[in-house]
Amino acid sequence: MSSEQFQAAHDSIYNTGTRLLQYLQEIRQGRLSEGDDTKLFKHL
Repeated sequence: MSSEQFQAAHDSIYNTGTRLLQYLQEIRQGRLSEGDDTKLFKHL
């Protein structure tokens, strides 16, 4: 693998990871704004 190919693969993985992290943070923020109802399941 050439250094250019390695750099392209690295950039692709890094960008995908960054987008995934942003997506998960947006989901988490949405869930937090809805309120946490998971405490209800502890008593089942």
